Parts: sequence; structure tokens; C-alpha cells
Amino acid sequence: MTREQHSAKSEVRRRGLEARRALSTDEKIMADRSIAERLLGCAEVVAAQTICIYLPLPEEVDTKPIIEEFFRLKKTVVVPKVSGDRLELHAISSFNNLQKGTFGVLEPSDSCPLIGIPEVDVFIVPGIAFDTQGFRIGWGKGYYDTVLAGITVPRIGLAYDVQLIAHVPHTSYDVPMTVVITDKHIIER
Repeated sequence: MTREQHSAKSEVRRRGLEARRALSTDEKIMADRSIAERLLGCAEVVAAQTICIYLPLPEEVDTKPIIEEFFRLKKTVVVPKVSGDRLELHAISSFNNLQKGTFGVLEPSDSCPLIGIPEVDVFIVPGIAFDTQGFRIGWGKGYYDTVLAGITVPRIGLAYDVQLIAHVPHTSYDVPMTVVITDKHIIER
């Protein structure tokens, strides 16, 4: 990645975090509900049996009610866990399977079964900013791009509408989402 690309990504990351932090608690709660409704009605999610979904940081789209609904629907819920410089995927059957992990994010305990990437029907991914082509800016560690490289199943990004921008700078290593869901839009590519 060139210095200019790195600088451009850093600026987009800064603006995305600022926009997300500017949401009031009430705005965030309403947006989380709208995003959950849109996601749960999404054909790719309805058809999926095994779904990989993130556990949120405080300012990210809240996925806990979505995960509860997946449990109720008897879907296999897979959650990523940071292991060194990569993500491992583990199945969980309840929130009791979680413990505080890397970066303060809840992660599956080591006793949760490992799941192979090919076993997942849909990946639901967080981001700091997304564009209408499905490209995203995350924290810059490349964890999700590594997991998503080469897969053909749906990749769904969740974000607040204020995190949508015209263009996310990207490189050949960045994997675009097939769908981006916000509180106001569903963008399919």
C-alpha cells in the first residue's frame, strides 16, 4: 500500500469514527432496530443455516439482538476470535460461551467448536465506513479481508447510514461486501 493510500484510508477511518460517535443514544437504538429488521428480512440471511457474525464494540451496530434471533431460529451462530494475526471462527450456542478477549471484544471461549470458513453460508461484517461498491474500512488489521479472500458466499456489511461515503480507498487485497445494510438503505452489488 502506498503512503497516499494509507493516508487516505486513515482519513476515511477518522471521519467514519467521528460520524459514528456523533449519533445520540436514541438515534443509535433506533438505527440498530432498523438495521436488524432489514438484515433479518434479507434473503441471504433467511436462506442461511450457518452465519458468521461479529460481536460489537460499543459504537458499532449492535448485533446481540440479531444473534438472539438466530438462536431462536436454530441457526448455527459462528463468531470470530482473534488468534495472533488472524481470525478463528467458533460456533456458539449462547452468550454464556463468550469471554472478554482481544481489544475488549467478547469472543468465544476456547471450548467452543472451531468452524471452517467453507462451512459458513453468510458472513456479517462490521466496518467504520462503507461505499456503494461494497468496499469497507475497518481498523486496518486486515483480519476480515484475510478470512473473506476467495469466498463466494454473501458478505454483508452493517453500518449506520452516516458511515456511507462516496468512495472508500481500496487495494487489490480489500474484499468488497456483496450487501451493505444501514438504517436507511440496502445496497446490493
